[in-house]
Amino acid sequence: MNKLKEMDSLFVLFLNNNQFRKEKTIRNILKGKKTVANLYAAKKYNLINIIGLNKYINDFKIDESLIDYNNEGKIKLNNDGQLFKKEIISMTNFNFIQNNFYYDIYEFKRRFILILQIMSEFFNHNKKYIPIENQNYRRFYVKKWFHNLSQKKEAAIELKNILNEFLASILPIEAEIIAKTFVGFKRHGKTITQISEEKGLSYSIIQIIEFNAYCQLINFFKKSKNYSIITKDVEKNIVNKNALKTLSLLDNNYSFEEIMKIMNNKKSTIEEHILELAIFDLLSKKIINKYFNVNLYDKLKKEDNMIYNLTYSKLSFKCSFFEFRFCQILSLKGNN
Repeated sequence: MNKLKEMDSLFVLFLNNNQFRKEKTIRNILKGKKTVANLYAAKKYNLINIIGLNKYINDFKIDESLIDYNNEGKIKLNNDGQLFKKEIISMTNFNFIQNNFYYDIYEFKRRFILILQIMSEFFNHNKKYIPIENQNYRRFYVKKWFHNLSQKKEAAIELKNILNEFLASILPIEAEIIAKTFVGFKRHGKTITQISEEKGLSYSIIQIIEFNAYCQLINFFKKSKNYSIITKDVEKNIVNKNALKTLSLLDNNYSFEEIMKIMNNKKSTIEEHILELAIFDLLSKKIINKYFNVNLYDKLKKEDNMIYNLTYSKLSFKCSFFEFRFCQILSLKGNN
């Protein structure tokens, strides 16, 4: 399809052809805004894994010819959009994008490239080279890591074996693109722009393929004795620390009022913590049963069998927004 050469319409990756979605909400998810409303939308759209993706890929464009609008201004893919999305996905194991949620993939990539250069130059006994990385904190981190290695030569050989296994496990186009970015002894690596021109594919498509390849590479580092520390140091916090404190108190049977006093928070803040924890399936059955209103859930089902499609302001009866959203989140368990 010529569109792959001339277009950067990667926004199709976050749409499908059977659910209308809000463009602005998806943009906020990509920016990494972690309000409960955005997190809920991310779960509803099955886009939790792309939260904060804008840190790595700045611009996700929309091609109007690939989407349909409804009367509320929401969008979904038309047939051409669905075909375009399938073609992009055929070039990368996009399901591994989930590692974006658990790890800072950009930071992992920058550290990896520097480590690859250092180990390659070391293995070839070359001490006169200019480090590719210009960020002092990152260079200091890798320098310290390298200094602490007890068996440097063995670590260099292990890295070579890891990369051979990794490149053999991914799609050929992924392997070709990510390998072109590698830096080492007498090897400078190529930029995304250079690879884009060589492959005849848009900059953004090359970028997403490379990014997703790094999402897969981090899995190989997790299993390594010498390199696993790098993955641990780029782990992300799934939920905010205050929500985790609330979870600990809930698990220890503190009442809602006691938690408010201990945390010095308003009722609405503690409710947001509970909703955030529910979104990420961190609540025990005991806690869920404590806040789950079965009668309300059944009433909401009568309004619309797909509870997550309901709008609070349009309900035919009154209930608290907290209980309403809690029911909606639980209704998504079988949807994602």
